Amino acid sequence: MAGLLHILGITLPIFLLIALGFWATKKSFLPGDANKALAAFAIYFALPALLFRSVSSKPMTELFQADYFLAYGAGSLASFCLVYAFGRWLFMEDGKRCAMWALGSSFSNTLMVSLPILILLYGAEKTAVPVALMLMVETFVILPLSLFLAESSGQEHKPWLERVLDSFKPLVKNPILIAIVAGALASLLNMPLPVIFTRVVDMLAVTVSGVALVALGGMLVGVPLGTMRKPLLTVMPAKLILHPLLVTAGFLLVGGIDPVMMSIGIVSASAPMFGIFPIIATRFGLGSEAAAIVVPTTIAAFFSINASLWLTGLYL
Repeated sequence: MAGLLHILGITLPIFLLIALGFWATKKSFLPGDANKALAAFAIYFALPALLFRSVSSKPMTELFQADYFLAYGAGSLASFCLVYAFGRWLFMEDGKRCAMWALGSSFSNTLMVSLPILILLYGAEKTAVPVALMLMVETFVILPLSLFLAESSGQEHKPWLERVLDSFKPLVKNPILIAIVAGALASLLNMPLPVIFTRVVDMLAVTVSGVALVALGGMLVGVPLGTMRKPLLTVMPAKLILHPLLVTAGFLLVGGIDPVMMSIGIVSASAPMFGIFPIIATRFGLGSEAAAIVVPTTIAAFFSINASLWLTGLYL
């Protein structure tokens, strides 16, 4: 019981900040556009600063751990493929919808939900490397695959290579990936950084948790739930239950992975889907459906995250 109360003491403030953002937006203390600005600040400045600071401060040998990348990637890819196949061949849905369901079932909201919890629990330094590796899996494997499948649906006339290249184009300007690569280069070259630059990076890095959580809460206001039973009952249990189970299986099959890093991966996998999921789905005419999935999944994640923290604390 004491362990469970300790976990709740860490996770409850996170969800209270989400609730604060929701309440402040609902009561018009925060204009609706303010949440988009806060989210953009977190994605384009605060999180890249945190990742750059943490990655650049570690030796290159610690940064890329192939076994962790393989284990988390295998679990996430298995969740993606199972949900895609389930929707495509059992529900007979079109490729675009199935690709978005699969994306929502395997790409976690690391920035706005799991990262603040993990920093409180393990500290920024221990969290940085596994988070960077998970983001690489999601950004280089899961996201391009989902875009490729969605774009390919109904466009089989395009050359295969062209469709693959189109799915990778958005990654070139991704600030999170740029920060990871820049931090890795700074570490590899053992590059001394100017004091003024490091202070600016530090000031940005410490803002990430609070800003991201309040923004997420505000973005949930006014999302239409509608009658989305089929996608909700498919994607929510897949994201909060199937994904962490498959990631756990991946870690156990690969073996030899640090228990703390395993716990970080499992907790992240039990988080809801990433916040811009509806924005990506809008490109394929599925924005409202994706938004209707995000709201209840984010609420239910309070239980899945606490359960994963409790179980990893018992067995890892």
